[in-house]
Amino acid sequence: MRRGIADIEPHQARRGTGLANVVAASLANLADRFRGVDSTDQVAFPAGLPLGQLRAALRRAGALFAFVHGSRARDAHQPDADVDVAAWFGRRVASWEVELPAGVDLLVIDTAGLELAGRVAQHGVLLLDEDPPTRVAWQADRRKRYLDEAHRRAEFVSTVLGGG
Repeated sequence: MRRGIADIEPHQARRGTGLANVVAASLANLADRFRGVDSTDQVAFPAGLPLGQLRAALRRAGALFAFVHGSRARDAHQPDADVDVAAWFGRRVASWEVELPAGVDLLVIDTAGLELAGRVAQHGVLLLDEDPPTRVAWQADRRKRYLDEAHRRAEFVSTVLGGG
C-alpha cells in the first residue's frame, strides 16, 4: 500500500523523517487520486440507491463535483446509515433545495469550514467530476490548508481535553 500526503503526520513533516520517500509516494498517490477515476466501487451503497440517479440529481442541481464522505467512505457504516455526499456548485446553494434520493444527506462544500472541507478533500471518495480542473484546484488547496492547520487542531484538542 502506498503512502500519501494524507498519511503524513505533522511531526514527520517537521522532523523530515524519510521526507523524500514520503513526498515521492505522495506524488504517486495524488496522481492516482486526481486522475478522476471512478472509485465508488470502494463504497458500500445501500441496495436501493441507484447511483446513476444520484449523479443525475447532482448534475441537474448544477454540481461540478461531489464526494461520498463520512462512514460509508471509511467503510465504517452501520447497515442503516445514510449516504453523506459533499458537492461543490461554484455558487450559493442551500442543501435543502437539492432534490436527492432518500437516504442521502448533502453537504454544500462551497461554504463548508476548513475542518469539514479538508476531511472531505482528503478522505472523500469521488462520486461526480464534471469539471476536473476546478476539482483538482479545490481539492489540492483544501488538503494543503487542512494539513497546514493540523498542529493547531492537535493543540486545540490537547488544550480542551487536557484542561490546559
